[in-house]
Amino acid sequence: MHSYVTFIAPHTSPLTQESRGRGTQYVYTSSHHTKESQLRTEASRTLEDEHDDIKSFEIVFMEHDQMRTTNPQYLLGLASLPLVISACFAQTMASSSVQHQEAGTPPSYKSIYTRATEMRSINPPAGQLINSLPSLKEKALSGDANAAAQIYAGLSQCSGFSALVNKAQFKQQCAKITAEDMQQKGRWLKIAAENGDADAQYIYATSGYEDIVTAQASEQDHSQSAVNYKTKSQEYLIHLSEQCHYDAIAEIGMDALNGSAVFPKDPKLSYKYFAIQSLLARDDVSSRKNMDFIQHDLISNEIFDLRQQAQAFVAKHCL
Repeated sequence: MHSYVTFIAPHTSPLTQESRGRGTQYVYTSSHHTKESQLRTEASRTLEDEHDDIKSFEIVFMEHDQMRTTNPQYLLGLASLPLVISACFAQTMASSSVQHQEAGTPPSYKSIYTRATEMRSINPPAGQLINSLPSLKEKALSGDANAAAQIYAGLSQCSGFSALVNKAQFKQQCAKITAEDMQQKGRWLKIAAENGDADAQYIYATSGYEDIVTAQASEQDHSQSAVNYKTKSQEYLIHLSEQCHYDAIAEIGMDALNGSAVFPKDPKLSYKYFAIQSLLARDDVSSRKNMDFIQHDLISNEIFDLRQQAQAFVAKHCL
């Protein structure tokens, strides 16, 4: 399966993870006048150093007006950006599926937290997608969340093959699937999420903006659609976190750290959820670093209270 990594240049922050699910989106920022060769070297080094599961990747440079991103906060000021780096990488996966964790990988959380979960996978239908679509659509429109999720996964896979100009794979699995079909994949993600599929809810909230708002909304209702998306995404992430969904907990912490399309910047909220993540995590280095960074904006009494809240949250929702 091919996933996508997006790097935006320039500005002032290091590589930061922005969204997961259908692939992983990153924002990589650098000097305003950094040469293409230097950006390529920096991006390659970062990917190799921080992501040893990436087997290969290709970096393609585009003008800013070609940029497509799931996070609208980065659309602001795009006119001032000289270029966008868009990279795709091929990962070794057990199957072609919309997923965050490879099959067989140990969970990110400690085993004592028996109620904890994390992003799993949404597998597309086997064989030609067009053969499965009629029955899956009928089930999905009758409230079958899994059927809707499979349609979304299948159409996302076809979109990936199309974007990579992988004609052989597209012909093998996506024959007769039209651009209009692929444009509608957000509709099926929305149906799957509304009918309770946890993985669909997570993908909706973390990487669904483009499919749900940009692709589905007209110019007249785009603003209201964005507001609705934010509200629903917050609802999904909070609901998932209360099911002790490890990735949703981490996502709330990260969103509230800097502000995002879903959560505004909120040091207290961010600290609390990173503290929850730290309690759950097998390796809490990243969450601890984020807590250390945030605590400069908090007073000691607030830090103590937030840690207490985190412990109470874990006891209530994760054990």
